[in-house]
Amino acid sequence: MFTLDEINNEVDKYIKHTGKNIPYIQNVKYNNMGDTHGEVKGSDLIQDNYTLYLNPNNDKYLPVYQKSILWHEFTHIYDFTNNTNETEREYYMPSVSEINSHEIQVRYLAGISSSDYITLYKTIPYMRWTRMYAQILNYNVMYACGATKLIRYGDEYFIKHIQNVIEPYKSIFIQIVKDLYDNNGKEIPLLFCDLKTQVHIGNMKEFINTYKRPSKA
Repeated sequence: MFTLDEINNEVDKYIKHTGKNIPYIQNVKYNNMGDTHGEVKGSDLIQDNYTLYLNPNNDKYLPVYQKSILWHEFTHIYDFTNNTNETEREYYMPSVSEINSHEIQVRYLAGISSSDYITLYKTIPYMRWTRMYAQILNYNVMYACGATKLIRYGDEYFIKHIQNVIEPYKSIFIQIVKDLYDNNGKEIPLLFCDLKTQVHIGNMKEFINTYKRPSKA
């Protein structure tokens, strides 16, 4: 489990790497949250209370994955504090912010900069990109959109993955991805409402389990 100092050391690295300025975390609380690895609460952030909630069971994963969880939550803090319209936040946070947060998390795991792209010839440590992408897509459409931002728009690799999206989510997925590139996500909250619910099938667990610590003999 991370100490507060260790978390804020990651805040410094996050700011340097992404250029996104966020406040230091003031408090960390470890709660058993089931399959949820971490969260920040809007009710805290709106009062400038920067508390990070983490699942103590995260310790079963490799340090690189645990740190990627921190970067995911840091991005939620950045998005919340930079979107002051309370009405927009209701739809922005579970849609655009999830896309942004997962993009940052996967970039951290892939070890690539904010301007780099995944290609047919580049793989993410511990797991083939194509396999990971399919599992993310089956788990959560917004996460899949975040992962898509690591692929250069319009190249053959991008087109291949768009074509592999299953119905009934293909049409809404294509609309969301197009809006990401054309309008910087302005229409995504509305598209998210049309989607009604995010997709949770469970295959993400296989991807996450790749980052489990080796079992002790």
